[in-house]
Amino acid sequence: METELTEEKEMKDSFDEVLDFGENSGLADLKLTVEGRTIPVIKGLLCMASPKLCSILESTTELDLPEKKYDDVVEFLKCIYPNKLKTITDENVYKVLPLASEYQVEKLKRRSEKVLLGKMKQHFMKNALELYRHIKLAELYGMDELKQACIYAASDLKLPDLKGARSVHSISS
Repeated sequence: METELTEEKEMKDSFDEVLDFGENSGLADLKLTVEGRTIPVIKGLLCMASPKLCSILESTTELDLPEKKYDDVVEFLKCIYPNKLKTITDENVYKVLPLASEYQVEKLKRRSEKVLLGKMKQHFMKNALELYRHIKLAELYGMDELKQACIYAASDLKLPDLKGARSVHSISS
């Protein structure tokens, strides 16, 4: 029984350490609320990463993010916090990119574009549906290099495949 409690405590401690964004050090001075859960963070770090967040947070100690998903916000924070600096990967890029774009975290947005470029070149060169999906993402988030690479790859595909993809992911002409 005692071994189970010790293992459970170690897992909780490890989990808390991973999710610590300033609370354990006593530096947290802002509370983000996402899906009813509170994330204590350091306002200054968010301001350094994001000019938009800085203007939103100017005179508040609490911020509710009603349209966001908890896991996406935590992943975003892990990618901008200097003591974490989690790598953008194929798995987390689609969670992090919308937040990086919305909050104008340009370095994170550029890192996301590089991951998407690599993913596109490695997996999607012959997949019209994925190429159009990524063209749409590139247009939505202003990623010109990704858009051009996808358009170039799509130019080698067959017209019926392109028409089918375009009906699913409408893009600008």
